Amino acid sequence: MAGKHSQRRERSSPTKSRVRAGATRFQPLGFVLVEFALERPDVRESATLQLKAGTMPSQTITIAVASSNEQILATRDVMLQLRPSLPSQEYLPTVRRMMQADGYRLVALYEKGAVRAVAGFRYMEMLYCGKVLYVDDLNTDEAYRSRGFGKTLLDWLKTEARANGCTQLHLDSGVQRERTHRFYFREGLTIPAYHFRCAL
Repeated sequence: MAGKHSQRRERSSPTKSRVRAGATRFQPLGFVLVEFALERPDVRESATLQLKAGTMPSQTITIAVASSNEQILATRDVMLQLRPSLPSQEYLPTVRRMMQADGYRLVALYEKGAVRAVAGFRYMEMLYCGKVLYVDDLNTDEAYRSRGFGKTLLDWLKTEARANGCTQLHLDSGVQRERTHRFYFREGLTIPAYHFRCAL
């Protein structure tokens, strides 16, 4: 499917691309420019993402993995909108601990240099479904919702999952988040099981 789309783009419109620091910039006519990089265990691989004109602001959108303390802290305000029970001062040490112990990864979508959406994820392998990308957290700044940022980041996560050999993307979402569930259904996610828990 991707190959077909690529060939169609080449025939229908000229493109301008430039590789820099492991990221690709790509802007076919009638589309919004998006820049991001795929993280893989063995190699950093560049990739591109198209968004139809009119679905995103005209500014350049950048998606980047947050690995330094400064980058992690830049995601804090948007992430804590989703996780308000986590004390602000505990955010950095908690993320660092999860990265070191559990392979947690953090990625941010920037517009005009400001974080508009964030996602936390990790890779898991289970007997019943094989290797999956599990999304711990996915949130768009509440002041910038309904502008396509969440979809863009989810599309990045799907691309990242495929590039790393995953057959599925998984996430949990609170039962009270009905508006978010409508978004997930639109993006092709389904509910195949219940998630059970108990306090200990």
